[in-house]
Amino acid sequence: LYIGNANPGADNTIVTKAWPGGVPDDITTNASIRVMTNETNDLVNVTDFSNIEFRIKGSVSLDVPNASTVLWHPGEVVKINWTSVGNVSPIQIAISNDSGTPGSWKIINASYIAKAGENNYSWTVWDNISSESCKIRINDTREGFDDINDSSDNNFKIRPYINVSDPKTGDLITVAQTNTVPILWN
Repeated sequence: LYIGNANPGADNTIVTKAWPGGVPDDITTNASIRVMTNETNDLVNVTDFSNIEFRIKGSVSLDVPNASTVLWHPGEVVKINWTSVGNVSPIQIAISNDSGTPGSWKIINASYIAKAGENNYSWTVWDNISSESCKIRINDTREGFDDINDSSDNNFKIRPYINVSDPKTGDLITVAQTNTVPILWN
């Protein structure tokens, strides 16, 4: 990646050069910098590389679910939304039903291909979850980027949904008689 030209400094003077347009979306764990002169006389052209490799990393921010007022039901299709700065992909999506305590995370999707900017994932809430202390976590799955993650700021709820289907509107139930209209729910 070519950053551009800078005026030379005096001997042993630090020269600062900004990234034109910001740091590039070249996420890596082994970036380095090369500085070289571009003189017409090859005898004075010199080159140097950074002494160590460094990382260029992105970030993720979970947008939904993030509020304690969120209520999901098993079997419901919900959207998990997040924003990525840089091309942070693939992403692992996980859920905890115990406030995110270590060991409580269960993987929803181990390797979702995301993009820079706004992302969403449609998930059918599992039938075996019922908790007042749920959290979603998203994280970069690439080696060297374990620290690129975010989780729900607040616990949210997953509760069973009860649907009473009988008696229906218009059914008559008479006082003091044996109930002839069944009461049904699922």
